Amino acid sequence: MALKWTGILVAVIAVTLTVTANLLNTADRTVLPIVNLIAVCSAVGASVIAIVAELYVRIDAKLTKLQNLVVARFDQVDAETGDRNTGFVEGYLLSRGPDASVVPMPQRPGRRATE
Repeated sequence: MALKWTGILVAVIAVTLTVTANLLNTADRTVLPIVNLIAVCSAVGASVIAIVAELYVRIDAKLTKLQNLVVARFDQVDAETGDRNTGFVEGYLLSRGPDASVVPMPQRPGRRATE
């Protein structure tokens, strides 16, 4: 937020100083064109920085809201489905006795595991 308000402040000051300098010097002299160009460029640059900073804050808020929504949905799906394999493995181990262990299936003949 500080960047946005700094950009707005710089733009307002640049425009105010340029208009004041041009109004005070209209009677007999003119302000150098390079001074007007620098003031206009700084005002435009500061305005662009302020707009980009505001857009960043808005997009960050929307992404945070989306992230919270996705996390909540994943938590809801996880709570509804659970781990279906847990019951199978626990049931298998309980049916085999206290010393039962889960052993891997033997490899089929003719096929090799890729490394």
